[in-house]
Amino acid sequence: MNPLFQAMNGGNMGRMQQIAGVMQMLKSGNPEQIAQQMMQSNPRFKQFMEQNKGKSPEQVAKENGIDLGSFVSQLK
Repeated sequence: MNPLFQAMNGGNMGRMQQIAGVMQMLKSGNPEQIAQQMMQSNPRFKQFMEQNKGKSPEQVAKENGIDLGSFVSQLK
């Protein structure tokens, strides 16, 4: 199972709150601005973004073993 889904479904409470906060931020804010803020505060996210620059969401999902349809349905 995807680590993000594991955290949402049974991880520790702090992790679930972080994910819920990110999801709320994504729903209510400017995605480009949010990505910039996350890259400044999280070196691992910055590295991920740099490695996947120019790729489609489908390519990134496939390369990282993520079922994109399932992921998107979890965000709704």
